[in-house]
Amino acid sequence: MLSRELGVVLRDTDRSFARLVGGVLVAADAGSELLADAHAVAAAVETGGGVILSSDCEDLERLAAAYPNIQVSKI
Repeated sequence: MLSRELGVVLRDTDRSFARLVGGVLVAADAGSELLADAHAVAAAVETGGGVILSSDCEDLERLAAAYPNIQVSKI
């Protein structure tokens, strides 16, 4: 899910996006237990970067560490 100025955009998980999610997990040496968080990071990677807001940042920060154009912030 991506937030834009005028609304929310949902992203289907097709084959290419699933591969990107897998790449996020591999880059962080993480397993499938972080699959949901990896989707959020992959969506940010696909759009060229961004800010991921969460109340639980630890896993997201680990997954986003390989991508300098992604920031994880606590809400």
